[in-house]
Amino acid sequence: MKPKKIASIIFACFALALAAAFGLFPFLEHKINWDYVAAKFATKAADAGCLDLAEKISNEVKFKPFLSKANAHIALYKLQNEGEKSAADFIKTCGKNFDFEEYNARRLIFDISNEPDFAAGLLKIKYESQINSLKNPFLKAVVLYNMSLKSKPKDASTYANDAFKILKELPKSEDLTLTCIKISKLALDAKRPKDFFESLKHCQRNPHYYTALFKFLRDKKFREYSWKNNRYDWSFYSLETRMEMFSKKTKPPLDIGKKFRYALYNSDFNGLTQNYVLFNLPLVADIAFICEKEDLVNAYKNICISPETLKLMQGSKLGYLKNAAIFFTDTNDIDLALKLAGLADNKHQKLRILNSISVQMPPESEFVEKFFRALISEK
Repeated sequence: MKPKKIASIIFACFALALAAAFGLFPFLEHKINWDYVAAKFATKAADAGCLDLAEKISNEVKFKPFLSKANAHIALYKLQNEGEKSAADFIKTCGKNFDFEEYNARRLIFDISNEPDFAAGLLKIKYESQINSLKNPFLKAVVLYNMSLKSKPKDASTYANDAFKILKELPKSEDLTLTCIKISKLALDAKRPKDFFESLKHCQRNPHYYTALFKFLRDKKFREYSWKNNRYDWSFYSLETRMEMFSKKTKPPLDIGKKFRYALYNSDFNGLTQNYVLFNLPLVADIAFICEKEDLVNAYKNICISPETLKLMQGSKLGYLKNAAIFFTDTNDIDLALKLAGLADNKHQKLRILNSISVQMPPESEFVEKFFRALISEK
């Protein structure tokens, strides 16, 4: 082998090792770094209208390509609140670090969502060519489902089916799961149980999936549909009734954790952990929250974060903390979620938990501000 070729191979290996060391491969969770989490947070901050925090955190990100999506969200906020010129001026400052596909798709969603009901028959003419030009399948599916929500019944069914066809053809991934969850929330708000379950069936079975799934318990129409059509695991049937019964007790029964196979199917749970029932309890606390059993929520949370439970979870410590943080964020308890992140063994593990919290965190200023303080302290 020629010396130049050997040198090239050595240099390439060195470059890959260096990139790995600095965590520049965000698609590998164990390589998540501060820049990656900060960029995701900037997106959420822009959606919450906290533009000052979005721009502050963006200025701290060294690896600017991570900001492409966040910049699209910031630009859309400027467009909607400050006008076309403000958005255009901002886009110019981003250079190559701007996701035009994200920006255009989100503009479409905003415009379609704000169409008056009497314009339903004109949507196809007005938007279909723009939708067809979208290359990103995840964004395209969300736009199509938004078209379904605003269209007349016949077209609505077509657009919804087109969206689900896209989801069905995509391999399981985090992006697919988050897209399905986004559509499921739209279906829940629109009182469409069939679409709700159809969307979620394409998800990975991770904590974010379960926080979305159990929202159907709040609506009688959804509960009846799920039972009649066998659209979820039988062990979840009558869960609301169980919660009602448990809430009348002085102490919550720990054996409710046995009703779920969640821990046993979870890659974050391993055989060194002494009690799979306790691993399930943060999920139980979230279900209690969804069923509006506040006393039960607090009782289960106290068990989840007790020294005794945390000691028993040592074999799956990082996975337990990460899962619990997601479920507690879903109960709007961002303080407890961030506290759990602080129990991580090192900064890298804490960033992994913060990354999961940022995905689950609702785009509201109160939560965004607290997360910002926690994240900036890790810089």
